[in-house]
Amino acid sequence: MSATRVVRVDLRRTVLRGIAVCALTLGCVSISSYRGDGKISRIRFLPNPGVRVDFEGFSLTSAYSAKYRLDGLPSHRSAFYVGLSVNVQQEDFDQNPKEVTRVPSGVLSLRLLSKDGKMLFDCSRTIDKLDWTWAAGSRMGLCEGRRAPRGTESFIYPEWIDSDDPPAFLEVHYEPAANAPNITGSIRLSAGGET
Repeated sequence: MSATRVVRVDLRRTVLRGIAVCALTLGCVSISSYRGDGKISRIRFLPNPGVRVDFEGFSLTSAYSAKYRLDGLPSHRSAFYVGLSVNVQQEDFDQNPKEVTRVPSGVLSLRLLSKDGKMLFDCSRTIDKLDWTWAAGSRMGLCEGRRAPRGTESFIYPEWIDSDDPPAFLEVHYEPAANAPNITGSIRLSAGGET
């Protein structure tokens, strides 16, 4: 074997080992400690592996209230987006789901409380005015967005999870408008899964 070929083979092995180490260390976001409500899952995305928690679905034509427990929410280097995911079949890649954004519809209110009852965020908006974005491959409607002051936007920051008073409850209230579309939505938490 020539020296050039040996160097290429060694370099290839080194790169593959490096990728495997990254996948094992970064891709192993532990979700086993989560004891809260909803269904937790990993988001497999090598540059920024993530975590997602999906809660029960509800109809946008009916009032809905819930208080979800977030016991043991795993820490992640990215903030968790907290928002509304809607079940729409829209062909284009527009992040705004036209079926819920074309007319004023119901009001979604989200409030995050710490273990000791401190309010971490409290936000309320009509569905059509949510800040719609792509999060881990699906559309999510967020309160305010990153330009808003902390406490008025629907994000869970890493330092909150790692504190002595971590997020413990997410309160959700939804009031439909008379013209609310007959679509199912659900609340979702999503961290990582994108760059």
